[in-house]
Amino acid sequence: MRNVFLTIGLILGLSVLAAQAELVLVDNGFDDYQLGTVHLQGDDGTGSGTSRWAVQQNGQALGDTGTQLVEALPEDATNLAVKLVNRDQNRINHVYTCLSLGDLAIYDEGTIYLRFKADGPNDVNMQSNDLWPHWDYGHLETGDMTAPSFQKGAESNGQMAMFVRLSAGEDFRSIDGTEWSSHRYVDMDQQPNQWQELWIMFDHSEDRCRFYLCPDNGTPVAVPNTFDTVDGVWFHMRNQTRDNNAVMNLRWYAGQYSVGGVLTETNVWIESMAIDPAAHTLARYAGWEPIPGLPPALQADLDGDGDVDLDDFVILKNAFGTGDAGDCDDDGDTDLDDFVILKNEFGSHS
Repeated sequence: MRNVFLTIGLILGLSVLAAQAELVLVDNGFDDYQLGTVHLQGDDGTGSGTSRWAVQQNGQALGDTGTQLVEALPEDATNLAVKLVNRDQNRINHVYTCLSLGDLAIYDEGTIYLRFKADGPNDVNMQSNDLWPHWDYGHLETGDMTAPSFQKGAESNGQMAMFVRLSAGEDFRSIDGTEWSSHRYVDMDQQPNQWQELWIMFDHSEDRCRFYLCPDNGTPVAVPNTFDTVDGVWFHMRNQTRDNNAVMNLRWYAGQYSVGGVLTETNVWIESMAIDPAAHTLARYAGWEPIPGLPPALQADLDGDGDVDLDDFVILKNAFGTGDAGDCDDDGDTDLDDFVILKNEFGSHS
């Protein structure tokens, strides 16, 4: 009987912990930011005047010229997201983007939630460290990858703890241990241009983390790790040259990415981030809603400029009864049915 009560007590205790877990939305989901560069936007809540974000390019002049941006979502113009860009057309080699957790820092156990979308395979790696905000970013400087003070360049990877790639159209990827060769690859069916939800649970006492992933508004599924002989879900933090004991910063590395031998621009959008600095949770933050689908395309936008206006009417008029240039219903001709569609959509914008 005593064992029964112990079991019941354990279940109730876990229930209380689950109920106490609370995700705090970071900076109102970025919706109060200004459009344009994310560099020096937000406030990390410490009262020190430290911005939430800082960005620096490596390889040319250090600083940000608008590569990592705040943009409105096509699905909802009032919903803003941070856009991280892999871009190198021989102009920008690597970009480091840093977010200070500030008053939401995780010192033992905790959870970071983010909703993101990638337009394909990329090299956007999200990492954590326990160093001071932005690594004492204070001024713009010039130099190369071996010299910058901000984030200490690519050579600082060994000082990072958690590593995960925010990608789609390829295997989920995370580091599991100190060596760069210890990446684990798992097929999690991450689809390009599909919003995904990711929960990252930290356990600093054991120097490990685990990941849960699902499409937007789906059921989170633990990312398996066959190399974890205990629970099959934990990934060891890297901590190659530094024993990180907290998450005080998140860093995104965006580097060159080659598709078929051609350097290609790829994009990752982070729509929201929330943090529970004291517990593991698979909850969503208060007020969370799924992202709506894109509005249907306008059938009568014949010139493809995002609206239905007199220019589209002229195209339909000239093709009426003679060709398919004004075909709005995809039946191979231009007739009264197409005119009715144009009439109903006239003045609309996509």
